Amino acid sequence: MPTLTPRIVLDILRKRHTPPKTFLQYRTPLDLLVATILSAQCTDIRVNRVTRDILYPKYRTPSDYLAVPRSALERDVHSCGTYRNKAKYIQQMCSMLIDLHKGEV
Repeated sequence: MPTLTPRIVLDILRKRHTPPKTFLQYRTPLDLLVATILSAQCTDIRVNRVTRDILYPKYRTPSDYLAVPRSALERDVHSCGTYRNKAKYIQQMCSMLIDLHKGEV
């Protein structure tokens, strides 16, 4: 029997197990980050409705999320629950992306 090196073990595991999939719908890494924030204490179905129908048509970049007053973003995510915190965290995350990562995820 060949010696099982970490590389061989990883190769075997990759062949046997597919990576987990998310049920959240997204187009870009930024969309996935926003959807993940909204998913706390909310169903994926609700998050997908809000993102597809409200957020994705309006917001394409971190700057777009920061350009609106927090109260407007709160209205947009209201049906996901804990909307004040979620709007705050989305804007904080977008600010960090711009400040620390040149707006890129």
